[in-house]
Amino acid sequence: PGGRPRRRVAERTIIAFTSDHGELLGDGGLWGKQAVFDPAFRIPLIVCDPRRAAAAGRRVEAPTESVDVAPTLLALLDRETPAPWDGRSLQPWLDGDAPSDWRDAQLMEIDFAEPHRTTAVQRALGADARGCGAAILREARWKLVAFSDPIPPMLFDLQEDPAESVDLAPDPAAAGELARLSLALAGRRIRVGGRGKAHLAIGV
Repeated sequence: PGGRPRRRVAERTIIAFTSDHGELLGDGGLWGKQAVFDPAFRIPLIVCDPRRAAAAGRRVEAPTESVDVAPTLLALLDRETPAPWDGRSLQPWLDGDAPSDWRDAQLMEIDFAEPHRTTAVQRALGADARGCGAAILREARWKLVAFSDPIPPMLFDLQEDPAESVDLAPDPAAAGELARLSLALAGRRIRVGGRGKAHLAIGV
């Protein structure tokens, strides 16, 4: 008798398993999460909706972001995502659809500074608290890491160098990819940062 109520709860409970960051566990000789390399950003995202048994075990290879989690849960609850929110619902993937207009790159950001102390990264880079961050645009093959001035960018060819051990940014042969990704990153950050208050009407 005690098992049936628990089964009823399980039958109407959506579960999302994820994390806020990855970890470097010796990758590239590094440890922890304060890095711009993939292991610091790769996290699990497992969604279980008992109403979608056919989706069990389905794996999504498309680039997703942490900001997709909240819109996904809202969509599964038949709620609208507020206009200024970033991210997109992953519900189509759970339903077996692949949106034709899905993103082809992930935007990631990291801040190496702390509000009340100077971090080791700040000291190593000679940067103040405002100049110790990075924005990253990661495609299937190419990855750009852009820092605040005067720190130069980093560029990796993930197809040829999945361990991100060779920075191609100084290589003249990679200048075209560096310029293309820099422009794409700027556009993506403008879209994300420029629409946060577009839905507000002051005094109305």
